[in-house]
Amino acid sequence: MTCRSRKGVRTDLPPVRYEAVRIGLAHVRDFAQEHQASVHMPRIGAGLAGGDWVILEGIIRDKLADQDVAVSVYDLPVRP
Repeated sequence: MTCRSRKGVRTDLPPVRYEAVRIGLAHVRDFAQEHQASVHMPRIGAGLAGGDWVILEGIIRDKLADQDVAVSVYDLPVRP
């Protein structure tokens, strides 16, 4: 997959950093468990960030859903 950076420069690597997503969602999980909260989010990392949604969904399942945190993922409306 070829992506474009914010400056329009082509690269073969998506700008999303999956390990950073894992670490961030682990912090979100800890907070949600401490406060008995659910998590609601758009499809993070799969739009402008250029990430693969299949990989990101797996990370969300591993770090949140499989850890007994209720998660709702929303599709944001497409802007014209």
